[in-house]
Amino acid sequence: DANFRDVFGKRLNSAIRAEIGKILLGDMLTEKRAAVMDLISEQMKAQGAEFGTEVIDVRIGRTDLPDTTAQAVYNRMRSDRVAHAAELRAKGEQEKIRIQAEADKARTIIIAEAKKTSEILRGEGDGKRTEILNAAYGQDPDFFDFYRSMEALGNAIQEGTTMVLSPSSELFQFFNSLPVPKDGN
Repeated sequence: DANFRDVFGKRLNSAIRAEIGKILLGDMLTEKRAAVMDLISEQMKAQGAEFGTEVIDVRIGRTDLPDTTAQAVYNRMRSDRVAHAAELRAKGEQEKIRIQAEADKARTIIIAEAKKTSEILRGEGDGKRTEILNAAYGQDPDFFDFYRSMEALGNAIQEGTTMVLSPSSELFQFFNSLPVPKDGN
């Protein structure tokens, strides 16, 4: 009786380990578990006949991993999680770069459109200004010449600029002909 338990138990343990070693551990949680137990039952029925016993069924209630194997499984699970997290971070970084590129593109388009509109409006304003100046020239060509001279002079000199004018220049004569204010300023 003790000899039977020892020998038959070792054979059963060996058959279980052999069959479980052929499949993935995760398969023991699927419908493949029943097929594995059926294979083990068939093997043990043949061996039970040697001892004059009948094996009706074999059931696996629990599958424990050896400590070294369990630690390796946990380490693999941990490294899989770390790799998955790194993959998610990389995808997030790619998405960030894509969104930034789209935003930069939209910004560039908006700025270009604004500059285009600005140039169009500036051109229209310059055209209107030229139209007004031409109308003024037609009414008083001397005033227009004077106005253009003053405008050019205003653009050319800065505050504190000293000018040397010939007494025969039109500008000198103009400033010389201005009436002097009564209060002396």
